[in-house]
Amino acid sequence: NGNPTTDNDEGEFGFPFWTGRAAFTANYSDFSFTWSTRWIGETSAAGDTDPYTDAWGFNEAGEYLGIFSDTCLGAGSRILDAGPNFGQLDGIVAGDGRYCSDVDSAGDYFVHTVSLRYNFNENLTIRAGVTNVFNEDPPLIDTSEVFGRSNVAIGNGYDLNGREFFGSVNLRF
Repeated sequence: NGNPTTDNDEGEFGFPFWTGRAAFTANYSDFSFTWSTRWIGETSAAGDTDPYTDAWGFNEAGEYLGIFSDTCLGAGSRILDAGPNFGQLDGIVAGDGRYCSDVDSAGDYFVHTVSLRYNFNENLTIRAGVTNVFNEDPPLIDTSEVFGRSNVAIGNGYDLNGREFFGSVNLRF
């Protein structure tokens, strides 16, 4: 008897609006060259982006928003005890003048793979290649906004290993 609810996750981490793969293969004699590209479109976390604040929850205008930056010190540490001095600078930690917002989005992400195959004969083939040719790091995020580890989104298709080399030998008998 309740009201149905819906949750559209398109465009959020793990559910980008667009993904794609493209591959190019060229053959010459017994050689085969392949270049492939995998793409994950831009994504963001659910909800609104947090405003710019410091580690004590204050914005640049000195207003307490209660949203805490993980790394920016703003004007410096403040008195957070309830009372008439709430929000005043206490001088314990010097400020850095920076106010930050949690990183809860990522732009387009591309990973390229290249391989070369050689057919010695109908029974022996070797192949070697490189994944993540340009050693593209996954986008960094704030793990208080997006599920991740060490500021990297987990379970979203990003390459967590960096550039890797591979090879194989196929022997038919």
